[in-house]
Amino acid sequence: MIHKSSRILIADEQHFFRLRIERVLNQLGYHRIAPVQSITELRRLVDYAYAPFDVLILNEKFSNQNSFAPLAFCLDSPQILSALIYGSEKLVAGSVIRCGKVTICDATFVDRAELQWIISSTDNSIPVQDTVRYPY
Repeated sequence: MIHKSSRILIADEQHFFRLRIERVLNQLGYHRIAPVQSITELRRLVDYAYAPFDVLILNEKFSNQNSFAPLAFCLDSPQILSALIYGSEKLVAGSVIRCGKVTICDATFVDRAELQWIISSTDNSIPVQDTVRYPY
């Protein structure tokens, strides 16, 4: 589980979604949050960060421009310790896929329960196996 002083990065074009996710994280006790609205900002923050980000919360639709591949970006970057990519239209409704340090879900918006789940399942000291969770 990540600690309350973890560095969290939120990447979404919609200000409303960034703000709602940040508020939920604040309610959960996390306050070191950096919201970004463009791929350029995201790359700059990740590439020039002095310390890695513990969690990246990224809207997949955010990456529809400039041939940006969110999964490859998250997996290849040593500055991102774990990531949640939401809004994936390629998944079966209600399913969640975990690929290494990246969790992908189909939710159009990440609610409090999903944020708690990703945060509670994030433990950087334990190697993660690839998993798939389907709704029942």
